[in-house]
Amino acid sequence: MKKYINLNGEDIELNVDTAKKVIEIEISSKTVPVRQYILQYLLDNGTQFKPKPRPKKIRKMQDSTCWKNSINLCFDHENLNYCEGMAISSSTGMSNWHGWCVDDENNVIDPTWEAVGYSYFGVVVPKGKLRDFILREGKILYDGPLRMMLLEEYRPSSNTVS
Repeated sequence: MKKYINLNGEDIELNVDTAKKVIEIEISSKTVPVRQYILQYLLDNGTQFKPKPRPKKIRKMQDSTCWKNSINLCFDHENLNYCEGMAISSSTGMSNWHGWCVDDENNVIDPTWEAVGYSYFGVVVPKGKLRDFILREGKILYDGPLRMMLLEEYRPSSNTVS
């Protein structure tokens, strides 16, 4: 049986392509400029990743700390890379800005969610850039490092109300 979510009055089937569709709908809905900037970056530079159940050798980590869990996992395993972007939870059907890892074949390794999500669309953050950001900040933040880097780069146009 197919499952759907409703976003801005549109029923969207939950499948591997759902996260990208959510991004496209949010961009077209004229959200706040800084969010549009981040979502457009994601759409222009992102990849659809393959949801796979977490390998048995990777334990589930603490809920609600996806950035920390995924960063630690990626630095503990040479063959994993940190990703950040939009993911659709299989337990709630909700879209979330989320962090996860991918292996060399772009399979999702999600240490935070109990069950693998329906859909993951995001950007791989190179380990060197991730390491430099963490060293500069002095800690792993409770927000995604990619989103924080993009917020640092964001320059609102002169006609944007602050």
